[in-house]
Amino acid sequence: MREIAAVHSEISIAERKPSSVAQPESILAVCEQCQLKASCPIASASSTRPAISEAVYDLGSRVFSEDGAFDKVYVIKSGSLQLSINSPTLKQKIIGFGFPGEIVGWESWSSGAYLYSATTLDKSRLCAIKTKTLLISMRRDTRFLQQLLRMTAQQVMREKTAPLAMLRGPVEGKTAAFILDIFTRSHKHWSIAPNVVLSMPRNAISSFLGISPESLSRCLSGLARKKAITVFNRRISVLDLDLLRSLATR
Repeated sequence: MREIAAVHSEISIAERKPSSVAQPESILAVCEQCQLKASCPIASASSTRPAISEAVYDLGSRVFSEDGAFDKVYVIKSGSLQLSINSPTLKQKIIGFGFPGEIVGWESWSSGAYLYSATTLDKSRLCAIKTKTLLISMRRDTRFLQQLLRMTAQQVMREKTAPLAMLRGPVEGKTAAFILDIFTRSHKHWSIAPNVVLSMPRNAISSFLGISPESLSRCLSGLARKKAITVFNRRISVLDLDLLRSLATR
């Protein structure tokens, strides 16, 4: 994540506390009715039953801060997160976004401190697992460990490959690649219409892509004229996925 941060601009969100935090419970109590249960390695653990806590965070709440003590790993159950790092020249640089079914904080295992800050972009529900508890569960259950490693490996590969298209080439290609990335991630767990709801404001998107808000607006209008997408406020409907892929790789 750090290697792509240099192209991003400043976006600042005030730190807030979660609106409600549940006490740690059995995995069965929290995960039994979760729609992400089938694909979440935490919920699908076999013999292990790690204690997890579920919290609801309001818009703009800080989940964890860069350089803070790394003590929990989070799974996004609903909502979305903005991920940012501190900069010598800017207060914050956006380095990515997190969506339902994804793990955040995992990359901090080796450092003992969070490598970035995570802030909610809308009302979000997160599951938190203490790192000590998670480590015990991984030691006890090989199947659980394999599922967790598979999920995180897929996430790491996406984060290493997708940003390349967003940071290279023409502005239109970056914008198309961003929409394609969000579309792919949002449809990984849900069988829904070909829509993308952008929870982040456009200035956050333009900051992440390293372009101006005006350029982003022109690109979205251009993609709509080409019949690749339609745009209504923050809702984008993908009309031609093949065309969007073609534009993203130019």
